[in-house]
Amino acid sequence: MNKMYNVALPLILVYCVSSLENFLRLVWEAKIGPIPKNLRRIFSDPKEFSKVLKNRLGVEIGSLAIRANAVAEKRHIIIHNKGIVDKKALCAFKEASINGLQEGQRLQLTVEDVGEDIKILEEFAVFVKKAFFDIKS
Repeated sequence: MNKMYNVALPLILVYCVSSLENFLRLVWEAKIGPIPKNLRRIFSDPKEFSKVLKNRLGVEIGSLAIRANAVAEKRHIIIHNKGIVDKKALCAFKEASINGLQEGQRLQLTVEDVGEDIKILEEFAVFVKKAFFDIKS
């Protein structure tokens, strides 16, 4: 069973963060229009996305963006760093009050952690949807 979790949990997390990215792009395009070249990267960085959202719509996401960003960093290290925590991810984790990890350490995911991460992503998506669809087109 542990082997199955070791394979499945990273895949679930990657899928959920990728789905959030796609959702953010679709909402942006539906309510604002084409995505400018200089903003294409914000959809994979919830913290940066929230800054742009604040500047464009005057909507403050707050600490939820920091927590969602830490989840996105988990995806980044799973895909691009073979699951090894790097300096950027460690900073995002510390900012989100995720302690106990060190640079160079392999990210260990538990069912509980991934479940909590999915809840954070869902909260972020609901907040963004409300912000975009409560504004006048």
